[in-house]
Amino acid sequence: MTFLNLSPLAAALLAAATAAAVLALFFLKLRHRRIVVGSSLLWERVLRDGPAHSLIERLRRLLSLLLALAIALLIALSLGRPWLAASEGGPRPLVIVLDTSETMRALTSSGRTRWEAAVEVAEGVLAASVSPAGVMAADTSGLVRTPLTDDHAEVRGAIARMRPFPGDGRFPEIPVADARVYFITDGVRPTPGVPDGAARVSVFEAADNVGVTAFEIADDPTSPSGYRAYVEVANYSPSAKRTDVVLAGVGGQRIVRTADLEPGGAWSETFDLEGFAGGGVQVRARADSDRFPADDEAFGYLPARGGLRVTLVTDDAGGHLRTLLELAPEVELNVTTPAAFEESATADVYVFDGTAPPAPPRRPSLLFGPPDAEWLPRILGRDTDIRISSWDDTHPLMRFVPVQDLGIDGAAVVDPEGRTVVASSGGTPLILIDEDTGPAEAVVVTFGLDESDFALHLGFPIFVENALRWFSGETLPENRRLGEIEFPEGAEGIRRLNGTPLEAVIRSGRPVVQVTDPDLLTATVDGHRYRLAANLTDPETSNINGTSLADAGAATAPPAGNELWIPMLLAATLLIALEWWTYHRRVTL
Repeated sequence: MTFLNLSPLAAALLAAATAAAVLALFFLKLRHRRIVVGSSLLWERVLRDGPAHSLIERLRRLLSLLLALAIALLIALSLGRPWLAASEGGPRPLVIVLDTSETMRALTSSGRTRWEAAVEVAEGVLAASVSPAGVMAADTSGLVRTPLTDDHAEVRGAIARMRPFPGDGRFPEIPVADARVYFITDGVRPTPGVPDGAARVSVFEAADNVGVTAFEIADDPTSPSGYRAYVEVANYSPSAKRTDVVLAGVGGQRIVRTADLEPGGAWSETFDLEGFAGGGVQVRARADSDRFPADDEAFGYLPARGGLRVTLVTDDAGGHLRTLLELAPEVELNVTTPAAFEESATADVYVFDGTAPPAPPRRPSLLFGPPDAEWLPRILGRDTDIRISSWDDTHPLMRFVPVQDLGIDGAAVVDPEGRTVVASSGGTPLILIDEDTGPAEAVVVTFGLDESDFALHLGFPIFVENALRWFSGETLPENRRLGEIEFPEGAEGIRRLNGTPLEAVIRSGRPVVQVTDPDLLTATVDGHRYRLAANLTDPETSNINGTSLADAGAATAPPAGNELWIPMLLAATLLIALEWWTYHRRVTL
């Protein structure tokens, strides 16, 4: 036993002083009054019976003394808040860790979330477990939210500020030794680093859920629209579910499908988006009694199609580049020769095949194997030992472009002079972006199509499509999971689909935002529109019934220790009542 308000020495001194005071008062000699009586004959029998009653009187006095000592000591020692550890080894710090994974947002049969149930359990553990070694709160974001403290209000405040958050969790590093750890979780998402001795407290309750586990809009040259949308929906409910899958565009376009899903079953379909206008696209899964809204929807973006006027400048009348541009559904193509080229107010983009104008065009330009020109990167020589060794697959130009097996016979060696290099062979730039030396940006490929197999390569149509979209500002979005999302360096004006701005923090020069619900985010990077689709689409998270604690059921944690002052005061009250009853029954003095 330890004392929260007193040291062991102070508690011992208090007990000794209390006992001494009770003994002094109990044995205090009172001076009796002397009374003169006419005869002692009436008192002779009382005097004869005195020895017979002396033993009973001594027992009565002893019982009275013990009751007085017990009542006084219980009241005095309760002032020191005695505390009894629930296990051997003395007081240990108490650490309460809450699981903040996304599945804790699932609703239970009572209408509250698993997270709300976990907070209630945590508060119960805190109220029932008073440790003189201190308490601390943490969560599976890996953060310890409070120092070791005996201030319960501080711990409750930290727990109230915690929230479930998407992403991979990890158990925090406990900064104190020999701590008693309670981990409150639904047991669905794996949490690495849980100590072997931690008490796992389950708030799991089975719940229905049908969720969108995959959604992507991608190029499809075989589709009339040039794009396709892939949707996958899965049922993680204990029972079969009839589900409506709705694909909706910003112009009111809708595609509706109905799927009958068995428990653990999935449904998928590829949609052509011919009737959809450009802009945000949402897919939503609707099923009865769904208890996990976070995965019911997902977002994508469909680039606006048609109307991009491209002028191709080439001497090759029947080349692969011309054929590709003629087949592109969003391109209105005009072809001319280098000798006849003149800038036109009707052109949106210029594509130069093996040539370059003497001055920078007023429209964005894509150049393959251009000759030396004053406004282009300065040519230093030729290199014939070419193999693409590095490329920036995060840049919109190189997205989904496989170039590792590209064959190149030769390329110009150029001085990048501060331009952005997105692909290179060793120290030789191969694909550069020029945004500063002219009125419009230019993408320069330092090798010609006749010097490589690029025109026959799988990545060539994707690269040309990426370049045209980048010039027009209409690109397919990056796909990211919910949680902390990092934007490219220099990104500005980050907004949600509904136009609400998002506050970003800068980490290593890059803006980072926190997104907890599916959304389509937009930003501006170097004057270009940058879009990012943030969705849950994670089968492991949607499987809210896949718990490792299913057999345990809901539980509360046992107390780490007990304060004894309340039971001691209750015992003192009962003894006072007992002493009053025995006094009036002439059992005690």
